[in-house]
Amino acid sequence: MSFPYSYSVLGLFPGILLTIVVALFVLYTSLVLWEFCLRHPEVRDVCDIGQMLFWGKTWAWYATAVMFVLNNTFIQACTFQPFSYASNKISGTARTGQREISQHDHQPQPMHRRFRGHCNHNLLVLLSASNL
Repeated sequence: MSFPYSYSVLGLFPGILLTIVVALFVLYTSLVLWEFCLRHPEVRDVCDIGQMLFWGKTWAWYATAVMFVLNNTFIQACTFQPFSYASNKISGTARTGQREISQHDHQPQPMHRRFRGHCNHNLLVLLSASNL
């Protein structure tokens, strides 16, 4: 849901260019992690990498696990909001408490105001890929 919005703001060519740049960052990150895992066969997961980076401390393993779970939780939360927005747009109504608000009851807002303060999913995908 974030790609159509990004493309509507940026335009087709800059949107495709940004998508390619993000893909190259993800590819580079995955290659670095792949090489790291080949050099350290004892590493099984992200938590082990976090522990290695902090000199084998046990707290680092748990801190990495907590951050990984929080990262994935926030990514899920950020994908839920555009989905609910889209489903409300498709149905033409939004449910708020007991009152059903029609699309025509309020003034439409420009696109940049509707999404202010919400997550940029592309950036989060890049950050989560760098945590793998």
